[in-house]
Amino acid sequence: MLVASISVKAQKGIVYSPLFPTYKNDITIYSDSLLQSPISLAIYKLVRVKLIDWHNGVWTAKYDDWDTQNEKIAFIKENNFVKEPNYRSILEGYNPKAKAEHKKYLLGLINKYGKYWGNVVFDGVPKIGMTQEMFLLCQKWPDKINRTQTAKTISEQWVYHYGQFGTKYYYFTNGKLTTIQD
Repeated sequence: MLVASISVKAQKGIVYSPLFPTYKNDITIYSDSLLQSPISLAIYKLVRVKLIDWHNGVWTAKYDDWDTQNEKIAFIKENNFVKEPNYRSILEGYNPKAKAEHKKYLLGLINKYGKYWGNVVFDGVPKIGMTQEMFLLCQKWPDKINRTQTAKTISEQWVYHYGQFGTKYYYFTNGKLTTIQD
């Protein structure tokens, strides 16, 4: 299965569409199924990735190495993937329990945040108006938080550094996402 439209969590952010050379950071893959031999690989070197098998939270994958142009086998932890709809669909094809787990997770989100916001959080993409709690279900903890407090307002700037690809800023006012700046 080709993972062209799946988002992958890199070590310092999120990488989209692993088929295209517009990546943001490195991802750690492993050369052994016991995950004892890490390879910190620049994500742009993963030219094409095919997910072959899933077992206990680890994908066996084939990828075309950028340097050698040879196909290699690697092992990728499931937590490297953002749980977006395309990824969940692929995972459900390998893990019979995944569909029930995803449904249970979605229902829990809907119960907690309501139908609209539950679905937004389930899709894993930050959206203006979500709370910081919802946001952290979609993104990792920020690299830095800049905080300003006045008599009536708490404003925070959450900073995510993506190396040579720049910095992304998320602005919260009184705990709600108000602005996204690339």
